[in-house]
Amino acid sequence: MKGNLKSSNSIIDKGILIKLVRKRIQDPLILRLIKTGLEAKVFQEDYNETIIPPPSLDIPQIGILSLSPLFFNIYLDVFDKYMEELSSQYLEVVKASKIKNNPTAIALKLLSGNKEENNRLIIPSKIHNKVENINCKYLRYGENFIIGIIGPRSIAFKIRDKVKEFLKNELNIELSLDKTRITHIRKEIDFLDDKLGRKSFFVQTKFGSKVIIRKIMRPILDIEMKKVIACLAQKGFCDGNGRPLPNSRYLRILQNETNIKVGNKFKFFFQFSSITDNLKKIIALVAYILKYSIAKTYAGKFKLSTVSRVFKIGSNYLSKPVGARKNSVIGADESKQYAIWLKVLR
Repeated sequence: MKGNLKSSNSIIDKGILIKLVRKRIQDPLILRLIKTGLEAKVFQEDYNETIIPPPSLDIPQIGILSLSPLFFNIYLDVFDKYMEELSSQYLEVVKASKIKNNPTAIALKLLSGNKEENNRLIIPSKIHNKVENINCKYLRYGENFIIGIIGPRSIAFKIRDKVKEFLKNELNIELSLDKTRITHIRKEIDFLDDKLGRKSFFVQTKFGSKVIIRKIMRPILDIEMKKVIACLAQKGFCDGNGRPLPNSRYLRILQNETNIKVGNKFKFFFQFSSITDNLKKIIALVAYILKYSIAKTYAGKFKLSTVSRVFKIGSNYLSKPVGARKNSVIGADESKQYAIWLKVLR
């Protein structure tokens, strides 16, 4: 179950927040300062006019201090503790020996032999009705939270109703049912710009003359390629469709420095996606966009007619000096700088 709390920066009830802060802070001066800051009016400059928004229950962004995320986490600390207690009620050890096959799913597969019909009806292959076969985990980041449940779908709806009731009664927060999604893990869930899912594959194991085929399932974590392209497009390396573009930010930087800066960006993407299952696809895409974007930049900088000439001179990895041309845009001869670098390396 994936949940979302409406407008995390504007749902905090100031009265409840002060009560929560008062449990840990007893200094009246500090409490008065926090209360005054929450009730202060916000001044904004807009077309030479000063706008003073009327006071409301919405918590403002407190200037450059950006205290709203801190207050929001303090506000939801009660909810986190409640979810830990609620999860413990469904926290049991799941043993494979206690999970029985679902006779309905087996009969449907044997009689019709149609797996697509079985998947359409969403008939579970295992029975999780017993208490010892149920498990629950909770995780929150900001206004987004996710609850993983092993068990029947009815338990997910019960937990959702309890969460909604607690948020409304205790914290005066309305749970967005439109953004609260209950689905099976095989359909993947978007959480913090990543996709959580499950992958199943078959493994053959040979014991003497006997071959056993086992079905193994494991969780997967993927990053959407569209978001990777959008990040590179924001930096000027490609367009919205992932087509490499010359990056004018590197026109006045020497080739060696450009390669170092672009290499650091490649390392960032590699480290950022190192734990994902689609790591190879992300690295291949990022390497292609960065490589051809810089090649096009060098082609324009040194007045080379095509990208292929850039690779012919600078090698496939653009490690060799492309050099300056008479009609180059920058007009800087980098050969002397490269000579200095070679002496330093030697």
